[in-house]
Amino acid sequence: MAAGCLCCAPCFITHVSMLLLVLGLHDMEALDCPSVISKKVGDSVEFPTCYPSEGVTFAEWRYKSGDVFQRERFKGRVSQNSNNFSLTLRDLTVQDSGIFMFVSTVGNTQRKTISITLQVHEVIMEKPSLAVNSTWLPSNSSCVVVLECRSAPHHQLTFRLTVGNQSHAGPRVQFTLAPQQGVIPVTCTVSNLVSEESDSISVSCSNTTQEAAGELIFVYVAAGASLLLVVVVTVAVGVCCCSKRAAASSRDLNNLYADITDPDVSSDTLKNVSSIYETINDRENLETAGTVYDMIQLRRMQKAPSSLSPAQHDDA
Repeated sequence: MAAGCLCCAPCFITHVSMLLLVLGLHDMEALDCPSVISKKVGDSVEFPTCYPSEGVTFAEWRYKSGDVFQRERFKGRVSQNSNNFSLTLRDLTVQDSGIFMFVSTVGNTQRKTISITLQVHEVIMEKPSLAVNSTWLPSNSSCVVVLECRSAPHHQLTFRLTVGNQSHAGPRVQFTLAPQQGVIPVTCTVSNLVSEESDSISVSCSNTTQEAAGELIFVYVAAGASLLLVVVVTVAVGVCCCSKRAAASSRDLNNLYADITDPDVSSDTLKNVSSIYETINDRENLETAGTVYDMIQLRRMQKAPSSLSPAQHDDA
């Protein structure tokens, strides 16, 4: 009996070892399952089950504790592989980010739930901008330089500033720069898990206080000279225009007086004037009017009221 047990002992150990090996392989397979998947907007993603598909009696993918296929937001964009139960989601958006869980059973035994976090990022399309503020320190003849990297807002954005051959994490850095160090290249890099953009400038140190004062004086002098030139030109143009207008007015006035006082007026001209009045009034009794005054007197007589006595008519 004891010999039989001893003979069976190696077989039992072998079976137990094989079972542990299988379970270990399953656990290793599950441990190799990705816990985080990063994608960019518009991509597609496939979630693995991380388990063998043999003997599976129940399989379901959940998103935030709900069935993925019951979510209205995933309608028309999600599908499941009938062989290995993997899940595919297309046309990703930033709002799709979250935890996806795979729940399955083999026979009557439920396996460990697989959880995978999806992170969907927007692609960085614009280069960052660098703002530089340099202050001269007379005490040690150097500059305090403050650099700030700016970018459009994105989810989980990372900043990195490189000054010369040194890198600094974050969007802002401050350092001291001496004039003898010359020009230093500076690079700002913004990135997320799916894209990256960068921009570079050069910075240097100088005593900008004196230079700025000189430049300011030059600007004031140039502005004053320009203003004086504009005033002179405006006055000159005004004087010229006034002179031309005065000369033209004088010529017109001389012509007017010449027309009025011109003694060489022929009798034919007066006759034409008389004929004009005759044409306007178109009355036979105006034909006897030889002068403008005769015409006016005659018109007055015609307008006299009919109630006048014959004696008054004779007097008129």
